[in-house]
Amino acid sequence: MTAKELREALKSGKQIVGAVRPALGREMEWSPRQKGDPLPWIEKGQVHEWARYRSREVAARD
Repeated sequence: MTAKELREALKSGKQIVGAVRPALGREMEWSPRQKGDPLPWIEKGQVHEWARYRSREVAARD
């Protein structure tokens, strides 16, 4: 899914989770640092750079 599709899924009530290790199944939130951020998703509750992921590394789940 593209970043736009993932944001729309998030708005419609779906949960966004990590799709790669080590974040497999962990909840993510949309939090880009600046426009065009290559790592706009971050694990919920984290602030560290290692907890950031690309849109292709996350997935929508009901």
